[in-house]
Amino acid sequence: MLIPEGKPYKVDSSSRVVVPAHLRAKFGIEIGETLDYYTTFADGRWFICIAKKKKTDNEETDTHE
Repeated sequence: MLIPEGKPYKVDSSSRVVVPAHLRAKFGIEIGETLDYYTTFADGRWFICIAKKKKTDNEETDTHE
């Protein structure tokens, strides 16, 4: 099920799309974080899905000492 998440956003002149602050906060996305993109075709329309990368065991236990 698709859930609308606010107003539509335009692609800028550099082909970027904004991930609004309220969605970054909702999904715990930090500035500079790598995101995965997926596409699907349904009901005659293309959709772009964005997913946070899963943390590996090393990333979860890394203390950055």
